[in-house]
Amino acid sequence: MSTISASTTRGFDTSNGGRVPGLLKIGELARRLGLTTRSLRYWEERGLLPAPRRTAGGMRMYGPEHVVAARGILRLKRAGFTLERIEAIREHVRGSDTALAGMVSLSGSLADQENRLRESIAELQAMLQELTAARQCMDLCDGCHGKAFDAECIDCLGEASHHAMPDCLSSVLQAACSPIQKTKT
Repeated sequence: MSTISASTTRGFDTSNGGRVPGLLKIGELARRLGLTTRSLRYWEERGLLPAPRRTAGGMRMYGPEHVVAARGILRLKRAGFTLERIEAIREHVRGSDTALAGMVSLSGSLADQENRLRESIAELQAMLQELTAARQCMDLCDGCHGKAFDAECIDCLGEASHHAMPDCLSSVLQAACSPIQKTKT
């Protein structure tokens, strides 16, 4: 951790709260990345972010390397990695006997996550197809000239679409036909 001394800021206008060009306060970095300051401090405590520079007064100041590191963590999290898993990967790479062993380990972790993502994508694509089919089925409804919804509507939609009604739609429509039963508490 390096400290920003008075000589570091000499010649710069620091009347705006001690701001040094090119460096961000923790709140500025958090806003820029859509995070909380608590998350950034937590990642720093866990060793996922490099220690920030500090002003003589102890204020954290983050440089471009922190922005890159935090964005990397965010991307890994979006890809499904937990902080614990990111830490485990870091420790395994750090503790490897050789650089090659560390990279092989990292490659294996990335391949595992790629497979998980492919499975999630396949599930999402199947869901998308089912929702699209359900919407297309609904688009066939002409409203029977103001008729109230009932079980006949389900049959009508099935006949109009010439396909089995998607499960997601069928279950909701069946429930809509059932009388509402209030439970006593």
